[in-house]
Amino acid sequence: MRKLISLFVLGLLFTPIFAQINKSDSSVQIVSYWNKHDKQRYSITEESYQVKNVADTIKRQLFTYDVDVEVLDSTANSYTLKWLYHNFEMKQNWNPIMEKLLSISNNLPIIIKTSEMGVFQGIDNWEDVRDQIEKGIKLLKSEGKDVPNLDVIIEQLRNRYSTKEAIETSAIQEIQQYYAFHGAKYKLNEEYPSSIKRHNVYGG
Repeated sequence: MRKLISLFVLGLLFTPIFAQINKSDSSVQIVSYWNKHDKQRYSITEESYQVKNVADTIKRQLFTYDVDVEVLDSTANSYTLKWLYHNFEMKQNWNPIMEKLLSISNNLPIIIKTSEMGVFQGIDNWEDVRDQIEKGIKLLKSEGKDVPNLDVIIEQLRNRYSTKEAIETSAIQEIQQYYAFHGAKYKLNEEYPSSIKRHNVYGG
C-alpha cells in the first residue's frame, strides 16, 4: 500500500516577477523585485490518498487552507518574508486525528529569508515554530487518548519540527516549491521537466 501526497498551490505568483529575454542566448532569469510590506494571499489544497494494487484508491483525504505572505524586510542582498497559515478546513477525511493535527498549525507564522533573487535560504524562527508545535502536541495528548497509535503519530510530528533542518526538509514543502524557480535562468522554447520524490514522514 502506498500513500501519495500532492500539493496544488492555487493563484498567481506572489508579486510581479520581472524578467527580460537576453537576446544573445534567448534566456531569461527569474528575479524577485518585492517591496517591503507587499502582501499576497494564497489558497492551498492538499490531498492524500492510499492506493492498493496500483489503481484502487481505498482512502482519500482532502483539506484546504490559506497562507498570507508578507515581505517584512528588504535589503540589498536579502528579503525577510512571513508565511501565516490559517483557515484550515477539512473537505474529506478518513483519519480521526487529522483535524486536531491541522489545528496545531492554525495561525502559525513561518519567517524565512531569501536571497536578493528570491532564492530560499532558510527559516528564521524555527525555534518559535518548534515550541508552538510542542504546545499543540501536549493538547493532542490530552484530547486524543483513545486514538490508536497516538504515541507514534506524536513522535513523527515532533521529529518533523525538532530542528531547523527537519522543518526545512519535511515541514515547509509548499514554501520550498514556491521559491524553486527564483534565481534560475531559462532558455526560450526549452522544456524543463523534473520529478520530485518526497519521503513520507508518516510511513508507507
